Amino acid sequence: MIPMECALSRLGSRFTLNFKPHAREVWVSALGKFLDDPADLAVVFRLANGGQVAFPFTKAYPNFAYVEQEYTMNGVTFRGHSAELGLRAELQVTAPFYPRDVRLSIAPFFYVTITVEPLSTGIHWQRVPKELPRQGELVLKLQREVAEASTTPEGLRWEYEVPLVERRGQSDRTFTGDASLAGAPRAACTELLAPLEPGLEPAAGAFVLPLDLEAGPQRFEFIWAAHTGAHVMEAHEEPRRFKYTESLGSVEEVVAYARGSREDILRRNRRFEGLFTDSSLTKVWQDFLAFSFQSYLLNTWWTVSDEGDDWFSVWEGICLYNSTVDVEYNLALFYLAFWPELLELTLDEWVHHLQPGGFLSHDMGAGLKANGQSYPHAMEVEESANFILLMFAHWRWTGSETAIFKHFEAVKALANYIEAADTTKNGFPDRGTANTIDDASPAIQLAREQTYLGVKASAALNAASVLAESVGDEDHAARWATAASRTPRTLDAQAWLGDHYAVCLDRSAEGLTDVWTGDSLAEEELEGWDAYSVYTSNGLLYLLLTGHETFFDLERMRTDLVSATRESLLEYGCTHSSADRSNVWISQNLWRDFVAAYLGVDQLDLVERYWAFEQWANAREQGKCFIDTYLANNLCYYPRGITAIGVLFAALGLQVDRVGRRVTLAPVHGQCRLPLVAFANWEAEIFPWVECTVEGDTIIRRIIHGELLSDLRIE
Repeated sequence: MIPMECALSRLGSRFTLNFKPHAREVWVSALGKFLDDPADLAVVFRLANGGQVAFPFTKAYPNFAYVEQEYTMNGVTFRGHSAELGLRAELQVTAPFYPRDVRLSIAPFFYVTITVEPLSTGIHWQRVPKELPRQGELVLKLQREVAEASTTPEGLRWEYEVPLVERRGQSDRTFTGDASLAGAPRAACTELLAPLEPGLEPAAGAFVLPLDLEAGPQRFEFIWAAHTGAHVMEAHEEPRRFKYTESLGSVEEVVAYARGSREDILRRNRRFEGLFTDSSLTKVWQDFLAFSFQSYLLNTWWTVSDEGDDWFSVWEGICLYNSTVDVEYNLALFYLAFWPELLELTLDEWVHHLQPGGFLSHDMGAGLKANGQSYPHAMEVEESANFILLMFAHWRWTGSETAIFKHFEAVKALANYIEAADTTKNGFPDRGTANTIDDASPAIQLAREQTYLGVKASAALNAASVLAESVGDEDHAARWATAASRTPRTLDAQAWLGDHYAVCLDRSAEGLTDVWTGDSLAEEELEGWDAYSVYTSNGLLYLLLTGHETFFDLERMRTDLVSATRESLLEYGCTHSSADRSNVWISQNLWRDFVAAYLGVDQLDLVERYWAFEQWANAREQGKCFIDTYLANNLCYYPRGITAIGVLFAALGLQVDRVGRRVTLAPVHGQCRLPLVAFANWEAEIFPWVECTVEGDTIIRRIIHGELLSDLRIE
């Protein structure tokens, strides 16, 4: 594909390389995005006659005229072609990841591989000059203003301090915090670029390695590692350092681990990537997942207190909010797929942010402090419902009751708040209804008795009722079940408009306030109250994932979903509603497509539109990696793209209920091959697969390594 901005990062450890080929630079820091600085990365191929060419991350040397880019889940490869110098070169950077292997996934390093080979056939009939010399040198060096460079026997070394003040962009240097860069506390960091095989010593701040194209392809391998032992974040009023410091005490120890365990690390890395490359997922899906996964990783923080207590959170991209509940509601598909323990850890953290009114905060704080909500207004019903649905999904998906018994009192408070927010007892909350869709019309974001929140609140009360049964609280179980049952009746009686549900029941703007200005809304009737919306069925996905009864008319939900897709579809996806024609959120399109798959509607090829948007947005000097919003908003470097991992569930129609010991499969395609990642034995590296083939008029389905599901009933 054409070169575009992208990033590679490590789970929770922040070491990030933000490649910007159109700006001809790389942004890098041991503390990751928004705490990084620009660098000139020169990977230069120089021949004896003085001809030279470099990958597009330096302004100091001429760049390859032809550059390709290729993704895998854990890496990126840039491929340059030069007929003038008669060579083809690759720069491959790998960021290893393997589910539930903590040390492998968090260790702050990358493998860097550079290969070069002679080019004899030219490019588009452009001939390679016969008189070209075949000898030369590879020059590898990194220059940046903020770091003090030195040459050591181990490799190229950089020492620098990172001001602990988050920076959203190149011009806005002090986004949050009250300290200036000059006066801010600082974290001392070290980086080391070391050859994989000892013995290649740099000189004068660079590796200069001999090339001999007459000898055929040549390969050079390095480890690029980072380390900081400083306190880097404060959460629950406690200073915290990176988790990797528990086992890796210096950058030299990081390099030693990466070098000594390389064979095992890369084997596991290949096994993980094979879950995607060996599947029937299209190349578009594979590229979108890889690009989005790395944008998710660059937002993650995994730290420990001085007492050793773990803290995991995810920044909300450029907004920098820690573990925003509505964002994690989407991201949790990743945790269910690969690392449920991280979801449980986040649930443990959220209960500390339960508000006196009985609802949940929107976030845990912003930037490098997670001591309480930073967002300017609450989203009482929405975030409370999100928490309950995530608690329910974690329980049914994993079979673990630990979180329930720890946090049922929190569930009780949140469910009681949701029930009380429906003052008319029609199943639709009419207070606490401002939601996360912050660039939408007032009807979508602010209305009382929203269809979106009515359905989500009903789903949450439904789930809370089952949670109550599991702990023996029959009174609340019955009460919440009754409250949940009101919504479907009211929805069909008052919101159904023939081929879709209205956005809200209460169309009046009287008494509603713009949450950003504090002013009363000027309009008397909410424009777009009767529009087609992509959010109607949003709250149902976790019930569908676990095979739980929703109590809604799913045939009407299906009709509503198809109609809303038709009426709100633009070039890159659907707008919030047919009345919001400028605002597209890619993650919410993906979520809607997954609900559609469970309702028997195949819209999974719409990913081609979403990927086209990411390519268009990032093929320029200021790209911003995964961008969730089209132009009007700026949700960039955003983690929410990993919502896309839900395709592994939705394409199979996978429903998992380990409590009821049941698994249901209903693939949307007659021919497919997809991994059942929820049942993988990660330690033993054994993965079950679903294979569907068509033989004559019959669809043949089989499960490879079905023994991993032997304790469950498969339907």
